[in-house]
Amino acid sequence: MWRELGGTVAQAKYRFHRPSLLLIQLGSNDLTEIKNVDRINNITSDMLRFKLLFPNAKVVWSEILIRRYWHNAKDGKAVELARKRVNLAVKNCSTERRLLCDPPSKYKSQRKESV
Repeated sequence: MWRELGGTVAQAKYRFHRPSLLLIQLGSNDLTEIKNVDRINNITSDMLRFKLLFPNAKVVWSEILIRRYWHNAKDGKAVELARKRVNLAVKNCSTERRLLCDPPSKYKSQRKESV
């Protein structure tokens, strides 16, 4: 879950001193637990903090993936709408703050090319 990520990344700073890339694909489990505004604020503020922790690394947030079934959701359509709103809001905020926000499909195609 997102609230655990900050501590994990802070600990990783001492294990991996100078990463060139920090790719984060996280957030889907929080869609049924946290309000959109809080979720967006958490994601964007943590992304900025990670950029400060690793100034020479590219910090990339991979969009929340679509699911066929959303666990603990009373209304799957509402959760899907929340997913889209969060992805768009984080993408817009990331652009303003020079962070990277890419759809996961971009990395799938790069993986296929490198294999």
